[in-house]
Amino acid sequence: MQRDIFVQKIGSNTIRLYLKTTAIALTIASSISVSRATTLEEALSAAYHHDAQIISAAAQTDSADAAVAISKADALPSIDSSVSYAETLAGGDRGASGLQLQTSVNLPIYQGGSVRNNVKAAEARSTASRALAADVETNVFSTAVAAYLDVIRDRKIVLLNRENVETLTTTFWGVSKRLAAHNLTRTDLSQALARLAIAKGQLARAEAALVASESEYRRVTGMKAGELVSPPALRDMPADVEDAIVSALNNNPRLQAARTIADASSLELEAARGELLPRVYATLNSNYAGTPVMNAAGLRENFAASAGISLRLSLFQGGRKTASVRRASSRNIQSEQSAIDLERSVESATRAAFANWQAAIAMVQASDMAVDSSRQALSGVRMENSYGSRTVLDMLNAEQELRDAQSQLARAERDSYLAGFQVLATMGQAQAKFLNLSSEPAVPEEPAADPADHKELAPVSSAQPNPSSPNPKGSAITPEREQKH
Repeated sequence: MQRDIFVQKIGSNTIRLYLKTTAIALTIASSISVSRATTLEEALSAAYHHDAQIISAAAQTDSADAAVAISKADALPSIDSSVSYAETLAGGDRGASGLQLQTSVNLPIYQGGSVRNNVKAAEARSTASRALAADVETNVFSTAVAAYLDVIRDRKIVLLNRENVETLTTTFWGVSKRLAAHNLTRTDLSQALARLAIAKGQLARAEAALVASESEYRRVTGMKAGELVSPPALRDMPADVEDAIVSALNNNPRLQAARTIADASSLELEAARGELLPRVYATLNSNYAGTPVMNAAGLRENFAASAGISLRLSLFQGGRKTASVRRASSRNIQSEQSAIDLERSVESATRAAFANWQAAIAMVQASDMAVDSSRQALSGVRMENSYGSRTVLDMLNAEQELRDAQSQLARAERDSYLAGFQVLATMGQAQAKFLNLSSEPAVPEEPAADPADHKELAPVSSAQPNPSSPNPKGSAITPEREQKH
């Protein structure tokens, strides 16, 4: 009698849980937005126009361009003019009053090569600033791709955990019925209830992770995470690690910037040495003076002009120029060694990224095989359980193994794609010009649901781009799913 009351109590609680779970599932189905799904290219375009780091890098590039104009101005003629007027109010000679106009023109003829080298150094630093801006783009796009993939992964995991809760609820209900029919024991019922409680905890943790992923996606792109299309395959992946290293050493934007900065520092050293040499200028001076005539109306006008060549030689500057040469020499050595060290780091990072990518691909293949095997095993265990040759615990373990394999597959797919993108990033192929991004961000219509409501999921779209459509020239991602072994 007590056992029947216990079963009825557990059964009523299970019914309420089952109805609640069904209501959640219906809410998910009704919350799917009818708006157009967001593609990875659109998310990257939004991040490109939204991220403050890219705007800051563009401003830094403009500043470097202005430095080129400033350095070129030292090679151009300088024209100075002054105008003065004085009037004698009391005492003194009235001839001291009048208007004076002075003009001088200085044309640099020889400046020891310092101006020429400063101009070349400024141009090199301007080129380096563009390479650094490209490196910022690479970092921003890597972050955006990770955020995009995290949302897709966590949505899959949440859905898997919800399905697990529903499955375990059904299993628990079936076990309670069999207990009432005296086919099972309370131990079986307790095991089913324990697995159901664990599944609820895992679901809560997965939903919290999804909230964090969607928040990060919104921070990076400036858009709410609506329906996301599965990412297209990556294009132009290297055949082996040596190809990846060659491309990285030639195209990595950070390495290009370091090499260009080393060239600029060498030119700045030559410019500092040129400051020790004499300078030659062509000069042209003119002077006009108009003074009133004593005891008469009118002005006495005087005009004079002169032209010549001047030589300027610094004899003593307190050691400033020689110290500037030493400082420029030290900076040149520092920048050259930094470029060498960065080259080694890029090669090492490329090898590591390629190895991680290959390992991630192998993990996807293994996880996919594990899902198929676990699904077949679960089907067999359920059938054997119905015949009494398998226990409830065996069936619960088989169900858990399938969910674990499915979750592992979702993580492996995310890691594989991100690892491939990291390979492209180290190769210098993850910039806006290679990703075929639009000039304006495409912001899809946002669902009307509250972004903080993590229970209303916008699932990953199963729609894939047409594999037969040609990929835009220059794009680093293709609509076909590409497998590398």
